[in-house]
Amino acid sequence: MTDIQFENFMYYPKLRTRGAELKGLKHLTDTRKDQIIPLITAGKWPRATTFESGICKIAEVFENRPFFLNLTDEYDTFTEEQALLKNPTNNYQNWREYVQRFPNAIPVAQVDRQASLRDFVMQARLCEKAFGKVVFIINDYVRDIEHVISALSALDDVNNAITFIDSKYIRNSYSAVLAANIQTVNEIRNDIPDANISTLSTSFPSSLASFSNDTNKTRGVIDILERQLHEELGGYEVASYGDYASIHGIVYDNAPEVMRWAARVDYPTEQYWQFERRPKNSVTNGSTGTAKSDFQHAAQAIFQSNPNIANSDIWGEKMIFEAATNPDFDEIGFGPAPWISVRVNIHLSKQIDYSNQLISEDEQEWDEGLDLL
Repeated sequence: MTDIQFENFMYYPKLRTRGAELKGLKHLTDTRKDQIIPLITAGKWPRATTFESGICKIAEVFENRPFFLNLTDEYDTFTEEQALLKNPTNNYQNWREYVQRFPNAIPVAQVDRQASLRDFVMQARLCEKAFGKVVFIINDYVRDIEHVISALSALDDVNNAITFIDSKYIRNSYSAVLAANIQTVNEIRNDIPDANISTLSTSFPSSLASFSNDTNKTRGVIDILERQLHEELGGYEVASYGDYASIHGIVYDNAPEVMRWAARVDYPTEQYWQFERRPKNSVTNGSTGTAKSDFQHAAQAIFQSNPNIANSDIWGEKMIFEAATNPDFDEIGFGPAPWISVRVNIHLSKQIDYSNQLISEDEQEWDEGLDLL
């Protein structure tokens, strides 16, 4: 994987090894898959038979393409096996050997707050030697920056690494997050001018009901702040772009087995999410709907306002079109998980295409600027 050039990839989505998210990734077109390197976060999620079962599925859904591999820090999903893999002994030897079991995986350097800086730096050097590439994630703007800059300085080639500034959920603290990103990028660039850096965040809320713009809480539009953050940071001239693929990012694994949910169809665009939801016991077309009819009704509303999806090459848009127009449609089912897959697939597709559009516009502006000289 030494031939991978991080600067050639404009979009880095973060996904967990959960079925709904991986299904959305699986149904990307091959052309779009070739344009991303996903950051895969592994954990013993609900209904996972083993810790690594989700990692193994990457080979099925992403077919011999490179991906970044990380371990979750979510306390509720933390296992004894993960603790062993994060052990810093022998420069995180357990983790380095574990990642080698998965073809095409590029390791994210692990951090143990009790370990020495030298352990982290040596881990990075050994990952570079074994895999050709290594990934750093800044989760804490203050505590992680010294580790990352020291490790970048110790590599044979700084282009063998990429650093993600993971701001997590940004909707409630956008201004502070933007300021912290600016400061972090500047600190890295002051020491490592050529470092590959990418933003990473999510603004997809845990509940969409409060974003409804009608009294029955059936529909609404939510702006994608991840793109705004990247643009205000300076766009692609400053960093690559990454997001959580329209996932909130917090796992609620202690929730009851039987949860209340409303039939909902989400439609991501380049800069906002549109949604149609049908709360339980809501009245659709004059009668109380079943789960299937509620999803179909929501899909029809999305299709009515976005008729262009009828001719789309995006799997998720095809699913919305079929649900809206085919009364017998039952390809993916009518529950929350399959429609998360639809949203993830559309979001990934749109952001890949949008990234290419932005780069083309930047190149055109550059060429026009040269013509004026």
